[in-house]
Amino acid sequence: MRTKIVAGNWKMHKTLAEGQSLAVEIIPMVEAEVNGPVKVVLCPPFIHLSSLRALIPAGKNIFLGAQNCASEASGAYTGEISAGMLQSIPVEYAIVGHSERREYFAETHAQLARKVDVLLAHHITPILLWRKPAHSGGGPTPGACQKPAKRKSFSPFRGSDSQNYDSL
Repeated sequence: MRTKIVAGNWKMHKTLAEGQSLAVEIIPMVEAEVNGPVKVVLCPPFIHLSSLRALIPAGKNIFLGAQNCASEASGAYTGEISAGMLQSIPVEYAIVGHSERREYFAETHAQLARKVDVLLAHHITPILLWRKPAHSGGGPTPGACQKPAKRKSFSPFRGSDSQNYDSL
C-alpha cells in the first residue's frame, strides 16, 4: 500500500506566535487521529521552520516541509532560501512548482528542474506541483500532477544534456 501524504501549505499566513500556537494544536490531533500509511507535512513560512522543528516529535507520522527553495545551491540571491539552509534545520520536504510563483515571478520549468535537483542533492523530498493555474477556484485541473517527486534526478526530463534546463 502506498503512503499517502497530506501537506498543509500555510502560504503567507500566521505570525511566529500564531504559527507556534497552530502547530501546538495540530500536532496532538495528528498523533491521535492519523493512523496507517499517512504522512502529515506542515509547510509553514520560513520564519516558523526552526521553532516548529523543536515541536515536532521524532519517529511520528508528522514532518516539516518548506514552502519553496531556491534553484541555486548558494550565491547572491537576496531573500532566497537554499536547500542547504533547509537541510540544516532540518526539513524533510519542500514544495516546488507553485502556480503563484510561476504566475507572479515567472518561474520556468528550467528553474523547477534545478530546484528538484538541488533538493534531492540535499536529501530533501520535493513535493512537485505541476500545472495548476493560480486562483483556479476548483481543485487540480484535468491532467494535473500533484505528488511528491520520487526521482534521483530530474534529468530524464531534460534529454541527453543533463545541464540543458532551458530546453524544458
